[in-house]
Amino acid sequence: MMSALSVLFFLVVVPFAEVVTDSFGSDAQVAGFLGYFSALATAASLLVSLLLTNRLLRVVGVVGAVLVVPVLYGIGFALWAVSFTLVTAALVRAMQWVAVNAIGGTAWQGLFNVVRPPVRGQVMA
Repeated sequence: MMSALSVLFFLVVVPFAEVVTDSFGSDAQVAGFLGYFSALATAASLLVSLLLTNRLLRVVGVVGAVLVVPVLYGIGFALWAVSFTLVTAALVRAMQWVAVNAIGGTAWQGLFNVVRPPVRGQVMA
């Protein structure tokens, strides 16, 4: 499952990087945009993890929270099928960033880290 998510990850990151590079005139402008974007996406991830993830885990469970990530990927790709611009690319990348870092990663670790350490590697394999 992780390799499929890695492929999906790069199917979002590469087009996002291309549209950002094409939208700005210089490397400094690209770096500035990506810096601000990263800061805002990280802040959003922090807020979601503090305010929403616990409630989401309580309502839909760990497996349901893991499934939020592929659902959001599907929504993002559907949005891109309709319109692919800098705005939609940034929106989908931010949605992916928050979903993976604030929800998906937490839920994924919750699936395996409840197993005792002596058999954890065996369960993960």
